[in-house]
Amino acid sequence: PKMDFVFGNLEEMAVYTGVKEFNKATECFGEKQTIIATDGKNGCWVKNKGEPDALHYDVDAVPDVVDTTGAGDVFAGGYLSAMLRGDDVRQCVKKAHLAASYVIRSVGADLTEEKWSELKNQTMKI
Repeated sequence: PKMDFVFGNLEEMAVYTGVKEFNKATECFGEKQTIIATDGKNGCWVKNKGEPDALHYDVDAVPDVVDTTGAGDVFAGGYLSAMLRGDDVRQCVKKAHLAASYVIRSVGADLTEEKWSELKNQTMKI
């Protein structure tokens, strides 16, 4: 109850709550928490604080996926960065998906300075 945001993938949420269906799993958390679960190429689910149901957000296909290491962490960072800038949920999700798409196209969770710059420029267009 002391966390404002909870991030994980659907499998992690199911293990943590003991409930496989995401909308039901969110009932294990407080009403003042935003719960976000990634689902790989299927997008993500977001249950905003105070809202009764989670909403699903699709993601565009990413060509040339190499390694998913760090994708969840970069997704969370992209989401929170956008949220702190005042973006709405849809923009937060788009920016988070974009950030994750960069990290999964290379081995490991590190991006080159060039890729970080490119990601920043692309994010500002959303």
